[in-house]
Amino acid sequence: MEAVKLNKLHPFYYISNATFRPFIDVQTGYQLPIFLYAKDHTIGNLKISVNAPVSITTLVDLFENITAPVINNDYRFGVQATFLLSPANQVNRFIRNYHLMVVPIFHESTHIGDEFALHCFVQIPNFARINVSYEAWQVMAGINRLREPQKRNLSAEIGYQRLMPFQSGYYNVDDFEVKGVPISPSRQRDLWFFRAEYTHPQRFGNGRTSEYIASTEIRRETKFGYTADNPEKRAWSVNTYLGFRVPIKNTPTWVGIYFQALPRYSTIRPIA
Repeated sequence: MEAVKLNKLHPFYYISNATFRPFIDVQTGYQLPIFLYAKDHTIGNLKISVNAPVSITTLVDLFENITAPVINNDYRFGVQATFLLSPANQVNRFIRNYHLMVVPIFHESTHIGDEFALHCFVQIPNFARINVSYEAWQVMAGINRLREPQKRNLSAEIGYQRLMPFQSGYYNVDDFEVKGVPISPSRQRDLWFFRAEYTHPQRFGNGRTSEYIASTEIRRETKFGYTADNPEKRAWSVNTYLGFRVPIKNTPTWVGIYFQALPRYSTIRPIA
């Protein structure tokens, strides 16, 4: 759960002073394990895993004093296979393991909250609700995904994503929900991204260890345009967070505090 400060909201949002208070961003995720193979070979240790990741993100204007509306919901689920090799002769080197991750298919969809959508349908003549919903595949390759506890680690990966061949675009249009406004279909089908994360342990006098974390993701992706006067285009986006966390004694769980910065245009994406 994050308290989010938005520096800009879409002009359709019905409260003018919304940027002066925090929003609440609730993120829930789980990976359902399906298959795991782990064995030492001559060249090193090989791990193969298959799982089904599921995530839900909900943005709420909790401090709006009338309805505390849900602004947006994001749902994502799919199947993911990971191949990780830790060469036997690279235990103490900078690059200690390599990984390849394949997502043969995943689904993502976003949905504007009811209070927001109903208000806009009644009060805003040119309002159009567009449902971002698509299936795509991904492939990622990188280093140092598996790290050793209480040791510094720099992991990185590069990835590629593309819509499934049967997908016509990233979103669907319902004539009723767009009030007859002509909506341009999405044209772009793919994107590239790069991720890196650095963890730095710190040991206290009582023997307990904490960690500093710095992580970033850079994407060359599609910024939806929807209409002829605001066309779709390619755009760079950067998602960065910094944090500090400590382990909870006698458990595998950590608790921490983080600062995250996101590109402003990705906050309320499915609005024309």
